[in-house]
Amino acid sequence: MLEKNEVVIWDRHEKIYEVGDKGFEAYLIIEGNVDILTSDGLRLSRLGQNEIFGETSLLLDATRSVSVVAGGSGATARKIPKNYFDEIRRKDIVVAALIRKTQLRLIDSNEQSNELSNELERISADLEKALSNKDAPEIAEDIKQRLVSLREKIDSTHIQLD
Repeated sequence: MLEKNEVVIWDRHEKIYEVGDKGFEAYLIIEGNVDILTSDGLRLSRLGQNEIFGETSLLLDATRSVSVVAGGSGATARKIPKNYFDEIRRKDIVVAALIRKTQLRLIDSNEQSNELSNELERISADLEKALSNKDAPEIAEDIKQRLVSLREKIDSTHIQLD
């Protein structure tokens, strides 16, 4: 990481921060891109020029809820200090409430995505193992039950409109 005035430059694939770190500033990307990751390494998003990251922990006054890594060509960003977000919250309580609710929904969505991804990964590995076993022509009952449970989780995230 190279820091000059309010601009920070990260090398390719350099870790910017991790889940649980304390947040002191957010960043506006000037060049390059960053990957937003869960604690288990699931890539939730890739952000590029003129996009912001790191704001959630500042807006919610919480630790970092995701990890961020510079993309393959590195990243350059302008720091946005915490007091900028504090001022937004002080000036307009309605805007602050809207932003807070949006950030909490984003965190919840990220957690659901990570949970589903992990379960899909486990089921996939177990299914591959079961299908490669020549002595077991049928899929094991526990895998069937996990597939049913996963289907129920997926179905519960989709609203059926009549």
